[in-house]
Amino acid sequence: MIHESAPLLFKDVNSDLSLFFATLCIVDIFGVFPIIALPSAIVQCGLFGIPLILVVFGLQIYTAALLGKSWIIATNLDPLIFRKNRYPLAAVTELTLGPRARTIVTFLLDLTIFGCGIPNLLVASQNLQMFGVRISDERFDLSFCYWLLLVGMLLCPFMWLGSPRDMKWLAMFSCGTIIFTAILIWWCIINDDRTIDHLPIPTSPTWDKFISGYGMLAFLFDVHPTLMTIQVDMHNPRDINKAIIFSFIGKYLIPNEIKFYD
Repeated sequence: MIHESAPLLFKDVNSDLSLFFATLCIVDIFGVFPIIALPSAIVQCGLFGIPLILVVFGLQIYTAALLGKSWIIATNLDPLIFRKNRYPLAAVTELTLGPRARTIVTFLLDLTIFGCGIPNLLVASQNLQMFGVRISDERFDLSFCYWLLLVGMLLCPFMWLGSPRDMKWLAMFSCGTIIFTAILIWWCIINDDRTIDHLPIPTSPTWDKFISGYGMLAFLFDVHPTLMTIQVDMHNPRDINKAIIFSFIGKYLIPNEIKFYD
């Protein structure tokens, strides 16, 4: 029996992703990091921040669209590739470059996803530690090292769902949390009447800050590792370009917190 053809949870249910849910899944990949870190990355780059983000946005959307198009081409060349829909990027690599390249790409893809998950777990754990300190007047201070283990164990059952088509309710909850977080940030900004002296925005940032800002922007909007996984679960995989554009526009329009750093 082919491993990829084994039914996943709710596989027999007609639950292919619509364009709306595919967009939510892509927004869910972004998470709350753009809300927190995007303005600081722009400000860090000074006057080059706005054109830099436009370039990064354009490259990310263009390359993501090419990635989605490659799956459509692969299915036309080899219809049996649908049997490998659990590992679509590796399947396309095998079709073009052979089994050895498939193994390399699978390893790099797993390593990338693992590496991207670490900042999410660290930020979540540190936020829970600070939240406990704030609401308990510094009486409850559980180290984020322990929170890291707790958050990891709590997230394990969600990892067993296996496919984006099984995570519709999770994507809706996550996107709702993102919007709620943005609203809370704006509410805090509006009600903050403190007078703070900010440093002027640099007109010509140093090379290390410019590279750091570019790296942050590229990381915040990198959807490539899991894009095909969403596409293969869509009712109409050709709509992946629309989902990419809608998600990028929607994520960019979500209110962002403005921070100024030294």
